[in-house]
Amino acid sequence: MKVRFILPVLLLVTSQANAFKCYITAVKDSCWNDFNVTIKIIDYATNKLVVDDLVIPKGKSWARNSFECTPKEAMIYKANYSPAIWKGQEQKVYTSKRIWYLPKKVGKEEVAWNIPICYGRDFSQVPLPPKVSGNCKCDFDAVPAIPGQEKAKK
Repeated sequence: MKVRFILPVLLLVTSQANAFKCYITAVKDSCWNDFNVTIKIIDYATNKLVVDDLVIPKGKSWARNSFECTPKEAMIYKANYSPAIWKGQEQKVYTSKRIWYLPKKVGKEEVAWNIPICYGRDFSQVPLPPKVSGNCKCDFDAVPAIPGQEKAKK
C-alpha cells in the first residue's frame, strides 16, 4: 500500500525537479497587423496543451507567455486568425511547419529558454491577407528582452 502512494509522489517530485522556465515569444509578421492571431502550444509526445490561447491582438505585433518546460521536450504549435478573410474559413487552423525541440540539458548560466514563433512564416499554408505587398516580416528586434536573456531573435 505504501509503495502505491510513494511511487506517484516520487514521479511528481522528479518531474518538478526537471522543470525549467520557458517563454513563448510570438510575433506576427507585418502583413497580419490588422488581424487577431491566437496560438496554442502542444506537447508533441503527450498531445497535451502547454500554452492555451496566446493572443496577439489587432494592432499589436507580439505577445509572450511563460510556462514550465523540461529538457528534451518537443512542441508543435497551432494558430488561427480573425476576422476571417474568406467565407467558410472562420475556424481554419494552421499547424507549425516543424516540431520545436528544447535543449537536452540546462546550461549553467541559463535562467530560461525562449521559443520564438513568427506567424505566418512558421506555419503551413498560411495565406497572404488581401491588399498586402507580400513583403512581410517578423520584427523580433521590437520585442523586449526576457529578464536574464538577450533579445528574442530567430
